[in-house]
Amino acid sequence: MPDRYTLRRLWLKKREVTYFSFPEFLDRIPSFSLADRGYDDEVVASDPERIVRESAPLWLLPQGTCIPDSAVDKDGVQNNGTDTDLCRLYGSLDTGCPDQAPFDGPYTKSTAFPTYYHFRYCPNVNQIRILYDMYYPKDTGHRHDWEWAVVTFKQNIITDWRWHREQLILQNEGTNSVFPWADIPEAYSEGDNFRNNAGPNGDHPKLYVGKFHHSVHTDPYTSIFSKYKCAFNAAPVYGNWDYRDSDYYFPAQEWLVNGDSIRKDWTWGTSDSPPPAFFSDGGYDICYLRVDATS
Repeated sequence: MPDRYTLRRLWLKKREVTYFSFPEFLDRIPSFSLADRGYDDEVVASDPERIVRESAPLWLLPQGTCIPDSAVDKDGVQNNGTDTDLCRLYGSLDTGCPDQAPFDGPYTKSTAFPTYYHFRYCPNVNQIRILYDMYYPKDTGHRHDWEWAVVTFKQNIITDWRWHREQLILQNEGTNSVFPWADIPEAYSEGDNFRNNAGPNGDHPKLYVGKFHHSVHTDPYTSIFSKYKCAFNAAPVYGNWDYRDSDYYFPAQEWLVNGDSIRKDWTWGTSDSPPPAFFSDGGYDICYLRVDATS
């Protein structure tokens, strides 16, 4: 029998009781925000789509950018994308992209577009991870573009044994950034007005999309120099400097599509992060994404 310093926890996947020594237990305490909406094991097992819906981002886009589109048409045919503009040398940023809604001031609702999701329990880090992936016909440097965010959950083994939001992992020009949920500057609560901001107490992160390269961020960047100029060579620093603002919004939960609908054998040019890339046999297995920054 374990001694008095030993604590037990219930693993979601196999429902096995596992014992940890007290030092091991301390190492496993997650740094999540207890104020967000948590979920018990029953919801995780029986209704994962609910968690996907109630955690979906609010996408915020600037004027003039190429907006996301469906990656597959109604007949199941892959979107062929459109020719790049190479920083507007060969047309505008939105040439060949879906028509954006008329602008009516900040927080104009965008033309609708799908967000492709992938939900997985990751036993290697004892997290639930949800991918939210957007397809663009192009970015300013190449045909086809996939850009994404991942929300992670950790089970609170101290008080309520519920799964709480723990981190955000965001794509940024060939790399990614990890943010503790407790540091999220903007999020709104499920059922609340999306214009409100509950910060880390919220459920839906508000995420800003770069104008030229579509990298994903937790904050705007409105330098006048970045509004009209882009770098030819995409790199994380250019993603950070890519102009972004809340001119348009679209709640991802209004159009969610299972990433399983995207065929694994489809290719997307130099864009290598469609949903299948995050499957267990993909190049970016979601369960091993940035495990170096996982508590």
